[in-house]
Amino acid sequence: MIFLFKAKDASGRTKDGEVEAINQDLAIQAIQKSGLVPLSISEKEKTPSILKDFKRIMEGVKAKEMVIFFRQLSTLIESKVPIVPALQALEEQTDNQYLRIVIREMESDIRDGMSLSEALSKHPQVFNRLTVSMIRSGEMSGNLQKAISYIADSIEKNYEMASKVKSALFYPMFVVGASLIIGFVVITFVLPKLTGVIKDMAIEVPWYTKLLMVTGDFMNKYWWAVLIAIIGGIGGLI
Repeated sequence: MIFLFKAKDASGRTKDGEVEAINQDLAIQAIQKSGLVPLSISEKEKTPSILKDFKRIMEGVKAKEMVIFFRQLSTLIESKVPIVPALQALEEQTDNQYLRIVIREMESDIRDGMSLSEALSKHPQVFNRLTVSMIRSGEMSGNLQKAISYIADSIEKNYEMASKVKSALFYPMFVVGASLIIGFVVITFVLPKLTGVIKDMAIEVPWYTKLLMVTGDFMNKYWWAVLIAIIGGIGGLI
């Protein structure tokens, strides 16, 4: 936990600061050991859940950022850096505000006695069950660094595969999208003019021609409603 404190030094000057400790009693002891007399102390408030959810919706955590996180964490652990200092270093380096909040909460949980896998499991929006299980297996077997490195490799391979699939689907999606736009314009603006000529001729037409005439008249009057429905449907599907 992180505690905010106000204390006096030997010269009587007031000093504000923060200290890390498991509980408030140990925090007071730490302040006293540094030669200060504590006046007030309180636990630092965690990031409000509303702000955290807002950051998650606005930023989220991309696969590339997850690869960098686990790759760097693996390197730090391999260099014998303890988990909490390693997470602190990663928190300072990341530009993603939501990921920074998650890492900070993980640091606090690990200081309180949780394992890394338990701290990860509290953030299912970022770390899936497979990742948590692999970290737990690495902790139990003593191969945490290898487990983290394997996770980084796995996420990177999935990211590269997803990128290739998106690139392969881009052209077909562009063709389908362009066809739908052209079809909408033709039915809404061109078809009513053609069917208008048939109406002026006052001749008997087949049922499918009548259907086209009705469709053209409807689209000409209510194209805006159809457009809103299409946009809403696409948004809902996404």
